[in-house]
Amino acid sequence: MIIVYGGPFDDSLLFRWKGTVLPHTWRKSLSTAALSAVLALVYNQERTLAKVTGQDSLLLHLLDDAGRLFSLLTSLVTFILGFFNATVYGRWWKYRDLCGVVSGRSVDTAVMFAAYIDAKQKDRRKELLRLLWLAQALHLMEALGETDLKPLLTRGLLEPATREMRVLETCISGRSSLAYGWLVDKVVECVNAGTATPAESSGHVLQMIQANITSMRGAAADVVMYLRTPIPLGYVHLVQVIVNIYVFIVAPCGLSTEFASMAPFMSAVVTTFFSGLLALGRMMMNPFHDKMHDRFEVHDYLNGVMQTTTNIIKNVPLNQPGESANLPGSSTECHLGELRDSPMDSPISPSCTLIRRR
Repeated sequence: MIIVYGGPFDDSLLFRWKGTVLPHTWRKSLSTAALSAVLALVYNQERTLAKVTGQDSLLLHLLDDAGRLFSLLTSLVTFILGFFNATVYGRWWKYRDLCGVVSGRSVDTAVMFAAYIDAKQKDRRKELLRLLWLAQALHLMEALGETDLKPLLTRGLLEPATREMRVLETCISGRSSLAYGWLVDKVVECVNAGTATPAESSGHVLQMIQANITSMRGAAADVVMYLRTPIPLGYVHLVQVIVNIYVFIVAPCGLSTEFASMAPFMSAVVTTFFSGLLALGRMMMNPFHDKMHDRFEVHDYLNGVMQTTTNIIKNVPLNQPGESANLPGSSTECHLGELRDSPMDSPISPSCTLIRRR
């Protein structure tokens, strides 16, 4: 879902639970707080006993050393977690950029179709738009790990028992690249047929459209590449081990010698902070995952592109011949056969999805 933040003085975010790191850290925080309370009592007893007997026990020395170790490791763990989260956030932002390239370039390409492909060639323009939608839908399905093509059939982006359908069914990976290839082929066909206007600029038009499609295909492939090459397991495991040792052993022991009665509270705060940073990094590793509360709403991306490009093809140029011409519809009941018969002003439902929401 899309998170809406309040104004600069809105504190309602402080009381949020779902979508935050608190569901991942509260159990650890309570555990370390209880452990710190026990250790604080033990430390006070050992210190009292040492004053009476004049001899320091081994446990007292260990707890005192743990306090020094806590101060030493705090900076180290902070550095490691900061580097880890910076790496994860950089990848998350790259996902966002790549999805933006696909969506933005799709709209740019639709603008070129509307401006340079003869408005009288309505069937060709509809087919170009369908292939553009199909390519983005397949790209988003790859990002979600979806393989079922039935949602595309019900939306009219594919037709059963066609060569397109058979090829996509037998294709293991790179489905979006295939669709972009079909789109380029269709654009070349339009240019060769003389439907690009003005005719003397058809070569330049083809070059511009080809550049856009190349950018979209590359961005779509990069999303899959990032998903298939996550941060190395050994690195994530090392960070996890270091943080767990710090919050479950070093921090409770060290805080029990430094804060005594405040040790449980301080230990819970330290655990929430460091375990929360680790959980935050883990949450951002895959922004398409269905368990991520504010994951990328890819169906909204596609719906937005469909609605925008439909309006572009419908209204550019402003004075089109035959205002009653048809455009691909995208209503819930839309099928490929209806693309040739749907009214030009068919609305696109805000809730329509071309892929199954996980």
